[in-house]
Amino acid sequence: MSNDGEGGIPMLGDLLQIMLNRVAGKEVEKSITLSANASSEKINVFKINGIVRIEKLWALVTDATTMSNCTNVHFDVCDGASSFKITNDMAILSNAPVGTRFWKTGVASENIGIIKTDKANMIESASSPKVYWECKVAQKNSTDTYLRFCYNTTDTPINATITIFARYFPEDGGSLEVV
Repeated sequence: MSNDGEGGIPMLGDLLQIMLNRVAGKEVEKSITLSANASSEKINVFKINGIVRIEKLWALVTDATTMSNCTNVHFDVCDGASSFKITNDMAILSNAPVGTRFWKTGVASENIGIIKTDKANMIESASSPKVYWECKVAQKNSTDTYLRFCYNTTDTPINATITIFARYFPEDGGSLEVV
């Protein structure tokens, strides 16, 4: 943090950035390549530092060269020794065209929402006024902890690219770091 050189008083720009982070949150994104060969894959996307409230977690298929089979799609959090799902693992992205969007829509027991772009489409929720569903995640003390994208495939191999986005609010200095 910058200061005025006269006792460590934060500069106005630093204070404005702190306020903006509290109001608008921060956004991170990472493109990942799916390349499993008739197997499952769990890809570290964001490192969790401290505690963060994830307001929106969504992804976009940006290349689908070979993606005829992509099942059990979900997000989880892993500390190396244990993991827990933050979405259900029953979502299917098989044959998802470029432009397909998916996101966390509910509690951990619910599937991700998916809108494929191969035809006109719509999604709505009868039980919740939100399309996105927020959650809080925390790092295990003194341990690298990751938010991961997970899937299974029978493709030999699958060849697709997905960009994953998260809008989050830091709690007590927490952050999501692209890995």
